[in-house]
Amino acid sequence: GEVEMFGGALGSSVVTEMAVKLQGKSFTKVKSPNPMSLPDIESLQKAILSVVSSIPRPAWLAEAIGSGAEVIAIGGATCAFRMCEMATGGQKPFTLPRLEAAIKELKMRSDAELEQLGYPQETMLLPKLVLIASVMKALGFKSVRYEYTNGSTRGTLATKELWKGEW
Repeated sequence: GEVEMFGGALGSSVVTEMAVKLQGKSFTKVKSPNPMSLPDIESLQKAILSVVSSIPRPAWLAEAIGSGAEVIAIGGATCAFRMCEMATGGQKPFTLPRLEAAIKELKMRSDAELEQLGYPQETMLLPKLVLIASVMKALGFKSVRYEYTNGSTRGTLATKELWKGEW
């Protein structure tokens, strides 16, 4: 089978830095945007959507979305996709409406509160969730199924659930 990927230059660290800077703070001095207010979240989403909308979309992606293909996301224990699955109560696949609700539920939480809730990398949690929600919104994904891998693209080779047929 074939695996096709779409990507851009926005990752967890980049969007966390964006969130801090949008709050008028220096990322060299402040590493966490928490607690994030709803206006903070909306500003970050607007900035992310601006970047995502400038990335050319390959024809295969438009065809796949139009045909209702399942979006599968891979990553390790602290990846943005796992944080989305955790925030949506383990929903598999997680949906955009449930992810947006989770973001609103987690707003105005301190790093300590997010850590007590069991989230790893609590300083990056909301930026990660907002990044994935923004990409889902921009590309028209209704849901995303997260599969744990070793954290790299090569992980798809070792994730039996992503392949049909014989091994």
